[in-house]
Amino acid sequence: MAPAAHSTEFSAERDATDRRLTAAMAAAQGGDRAAYEALLRAIVPFIRAVAQRRHRQSDRVEDVIQNVLLTVHKVRHTYDPSRPCTHWLATIAERRSIDMLRRRGRIARLEE
Repeated sequence: MAPAAHSTEFSAERDATDRRLTAAMAAAQGGDRAAYEALLRAIVPFIRAVAQRRHRQSDRVEDVIQNVLLTVHKVRHTYDPSRPCTHWLATIAERRSIDMLRRRGRIARLEE
């Protein structure tokens, strides 16, 4: 397969995933409990991928995932369904990953 074809295929898959997550989040905001549960299960691999870029230890990655899921639960009302869900979610995951690094750095300094 040519690189351009692979890139187009990946882009189409990413767009389909984003549309699916966006629809699920919009339904969840509307009170659809089943859509919300499905959304939470569906976003874990995405969150894990974002967290693994900054953390190598699996326990830290799992901590980030849990923090992101809690944050999504708390701020889901702020999501704008006219915007890509994956961008919103990636921003939250990046920030929670950085927060974890900061906490670990403060703990390490206190232990010195």
